[in-house]
Amino acid sequence: MTSQTPDTQPLRFKGIAWDVDGTLVDSEPLHHEVLISVCLDLGVDLRNEAEDRFLGLSQDEIWGMLAPAMPPGLTREAWKNRLIDSYIAGSGTLKPLPGAVEVIRRFADAGLRQVAVSNAGRRVLNANIAALGIRDLLVGTISVDDVTEGKPAPEPYRKGAALLDLTVREVLAVEDSGTGARAAKAAGMQVATLGVAQSVGGLPIAKLDDLPALVLGR
Repeated sequence: MTSQTPDTQPLRFKGIAWDVDGTLVDSEPLHHEVLISVCLDLGVDLRNEAEDRFLGLSQDEIWGMLAPAMPPGLTREAWKNRLIDSYIAGSGTLKPLPGAVEVIRRFADAGLRQVAVSNAGRRVLNANIAALGIRDLLVGTISVDDVTEGKPAPEPYRKGAALLDLTVREVLAVEDSGTGARAAKAAGMQVATLGVAQSVGGLPIAKLDDLPALVLGR
């Protein structure tokens, strides 16, 4: 039997910290649809705007761009609540990204502790987790409402590791965005990177199905 060198040995972790939007579920189309619909109801027509105009922006950033056109007296919080209510109402249409649920179940069967760490608010995160049907496979979830600073600050991932009762070195983060990957690295975690997150470095994977070989060695 040939021995593996340290460079080729599979990495071992005790826990996985999952980003959700764009990593486990393709939620961007629903977010965009909700934004268009809610704003149209308020008299702001965004139907002819480029689809990527608001991509990657927080609700607060979008509000800052659109507030001058909104009805007088409408508050940012009232507008955000309309978006959240509409998103939750449509969350039954959300679909897991390829391999997402299967890999989470495989890790659960292998005894790995798992947490979702999201920059989404609590209600949206709960809707996403419910749509994926994975709540019973997770130790818990961390939303942006649970921290003082969201990603790219390290706090969300540090809280995720604490929820798993593991050190950050024992947890692998999985991210599809540069913002999230930077947050995980700042927390001291190794991070598996999908898509644009690969620009930050980390451990690049082409698809979620590649994770078991990376984590379990099989």
